[in-house]
Order: sequence, then structure tokens, then C-alpha cells
Amino acid sequence: MSKHILIADTLQASYAIKLILTREGFQVTLASSSEEALAIVQRGDVDLALVAFDLDSDDETRGLALINRFIALQSCPIIATVEEHQAEVTRELIRNGAMECLLKPVTRELLLPILHTALERSQVIRRLAAARHRQGEKYGIEQLAPSSSPFMQQIRLRIRQVAPSDVSVMILGESGTGKEMVARAIHMESPRKDGPFVALNCGALPADLVEAELFGHERGAFTGAVQTRLGLFEQAQGGTLFLDEIGDMPLPMQVKLLRVLEERKVTRVGARGEIDIDCRVLCATHAHLADQAADGRFRKDLYYRLQVMQIDLPPLRERGDDVVHLAESFIEDFMGHPVRLQESTRDALRRHPWPGNVRELRNAVERAIVLAGSRLTELDRHLVEQCRPTSSSSSALRATPTQAPTRPDAVALPSAAPRSADDQLAQLLDALLDARARDDSSQESVLDFLERHAILAAYARCSQNKARAARLLGIERKAFERRLARYLPE
Repeated sequence: MSKHILIADTLQASYAIKLILTREGFQVTLASSSEEALAIVQRGDVDLALVAFDLDSDDETRGLALINRFIALQSCPIIATVEEHQAEVTRELIRNGAMECLLKPVTRELLLPILHTALERSQVIRRLAAARHRQGEKYGIEQLAPSSSPFMQQIRLRIRQVAPSDVSVMILGESGTGKEMVARAIHMESPRKDGPFVALNCGALPADLVEAELFGHERGAFTGAVQTRLGLFEQAQGGTLFLDEIGDMPLPMQVKLLRVLEERKVTRVGARGEIDIDCRVLCATHAHLADQAADGRFRKDLYYRLQVMQIDLPPLRERGDDVVHLAESFIEDFMGHPVRLQESTRDALRRHPWPGNVRELRNAVERAIVLAGSRLTELDRHLVEQCRPTSSSSSALRATPTQAPTRPDAVALPSAAPRSADDQLAQLLDALLDARARDDSSQESVLDFLERHAILAAYARCSQNKARAARLLGIERKAFERRLARYLPE
């Protein structure tokens, strides 16, 4: 495993950490300024970066901005180091994408386990990125279903039927079912395959920008138009233009789109002359356009113009064992070798409703692989956790739970967690209060009762790591240690 670490901190702090790491066989590069450190990370030369929150300044706003700049590069995992008085920013740093936050002074015992875990995840993330790049080179629908699937066979047949001509095709399906993949497959099976494939999500742009995006604009056509820009119709000349979520297109723009489709000419915003266009138009939507057309929310004439041929993509929950075969296929793509999931994992995949469809499944597989790291035995467990309706992906703030010690007054927590964090806290408090109400002999106040259980539960959950438990509860470490000493059994 590659072990090149960047340390961006003051010279005194950097040399202290470097001494620890070089003795453990790490290659270490030092940087004493943010610009120097950013340049090193941007080159992709390091596997992990330890960046001081106050590298540029003690100002909290500037510190957050600095760490966010490193995170935005997405070149390697970032571990932030903070002083004790800066501990309140750790939650925001983790939420923004830092892999971990460490309190200074950083000790060998705390640093090394975290570094090894972070480097392991770094390798997994890089393999996932390479796998996504390889998958991006595939245009076809192999990523939507196994070749033996009846669903795949029907989609292949319909693609072969519609690809050779320039007929308009409407692709219908829920979000995440793979509508753009099918559009790309039609393009690559068509005579236009050597031309460009240009895509636009009609719901992702403000209404006043859709026209300029589709048709282009001349210099000075409106404020901010500093130069002439080709529209997507022109960029797609000789190829295919894919309009995703066509149902979200504003009504005034629908009139102009219909005219372009009928006359095969566009006029740039701010221009007088017309430009001939030669591209095929494919559309997709998750909405019921027929209902929208009947209600006047979508133009009927445009609807009939686009709905010459139709391809329906069923949701993943209605496709039987496709979900199992797809999950194992994604794992093989990401890990480079076949993996057969346990039968209990397969059952969990089949039971999950997959509201996000294939996209959700792919993301769930990726999260499971990242969390499992090199421990293949953990892959099934993490994937099953992704299938729980109320589960959320683990963050660097959350350690692997350990079994808390059995106590006579232990609280039985609910087995099914609520959906929102507020609901979960409310249900947890209800359970704690119920347990307190049953213990009539206790002279402990309700608030002390709640605090004691919170302190001990966080300590157990974080594997007796006091710094991490303090961050989990949102309090300073010294305050946590004082409370722990009060409540921890002898």
C-alpha cells in the first residue's frame, strides 16, 4: 500500500508528526503554507493530507474555508488537526467532507490507527474512481441489467427498433432507472454514433436561461453575455441532443422548442439570422406527460411531436433478481473480481424498495465497499445496512459500535430507528425517561440520569475513545472526561 503523507502545519508541529510517521515507514512531505500544500495535493502526489485548521489564521471562517479548499480538490482524504479551543468546528468539517478531525497535540497512539484506516479507504476510493471511469467508457445498458434479464432483452429489442431512424423517442421512468444510459445506447446504435451526444436536464436551469442554453446567444445579447456562445442544438450537430426531464420545461419555451423541431432551424438570442440544425432529439421524463398535457401543464402539440416512440423503464423493485445480479456486477467492476453475496444479503436487496433505483443501488454498493475496505467479510454486513429504510451512511464522526457493558439499569433502546435525527432523539429520550420512571428507588435527578446514559453510551459507541466520544456529543474533551469520571463504574 502506498503511504505518502502530506503534513501542512507549523514547522514545529510538522516535524513532531513527521518523526512519528517516518519511524513507521511512511513517506512524509511537509508544507508550511496553504498555497504550497494545495499545490502538492492538486498534483495528486500524496495519499493523505494532515492539514492544520489554523494553518493560515486563527480566524474560524478562514480555517473552514481553507479545509474546504482541500476537500474540494477530491485528490486524497483530508484529516484536519485542531486546537482544543477549536473543537466546536469539528462537526462542520466532518459534514463538509473531512475524513477525521484530531485534537492537538497529536499522539502516536491516536494517529496511527486513524492513518491506516484512512489510507485503506483512500485506496478503495481510488479503485472506485477508476471503476467509474471504466464504466463511463461504456455507453451500453449492461449497467442497467444482466444480459439474461427479460427486462434487458426487451430494452435491447426496442433500442434496435428505434436506433436506425431519426424518429423522436420518449424514455419514461422513475429517477435513477437509467434513462440517459438508454439514450446513449440509442445514439451509439444509430448512424449518428460518430457525432456528439449532448445532454441537458431541463429542470436544472432557471427558466430565463433555458433558451440561451439551447439556442445559444450573441455577444451583448444580455447582461453577462461577454462573447458569442453556441447553443446545445448547434453543439449536437450531426449527433444527438438528449433533453432530460422535458416535463419541467417552462411553457413559453415549449412553444419555441416545437418550432425548432418542425422547422429544423434555431435563432440565437440576440441574433437575426437562422441557423440550420441537423441533430436527433431524444427526451426523457419521470412525469406523466399525458396527464400534464390534459391539464394544460404541457403543450399537447409538443407532446405528440415528441411521443412518436416510447420506451418504458420499470423501477428496480419490480425487476425481481435483477437487483442481486446488478449488485454483484457492480462489486465485480469496482473490485476487479467476482463476489457472490450471502443469501441473507440477497434477500435484503430483494426486499428493499430502492426508490432511487439503479442509481441508489450503485451508490449503496460503493458505500459498502468503502466502509468494508479490504475486509471482504464485512462487505455483506455494510450492504445490508444500506438496505435498511432508516439507515444512513457512516461518517468519520461515527465509530463502529461496540457492545456496551450490561448494567442492571441499562436502557432498552428501540430496535427500529426513526427516519429523522430529531425523531430519533425524541424516541431515545422517551425510552430513557420510561426507564427512569420504572426505577422508583433512584435518587438521581432526571437530567443527571439522561446525562449519565449519554456519556456512557457515547463512550461505549466510540470504543472508549474519549476525544471521539466528546466530539460525538458536541462537548469539549475536558468536560467529557469530568463527566465520565463521575459516571464510569469503578
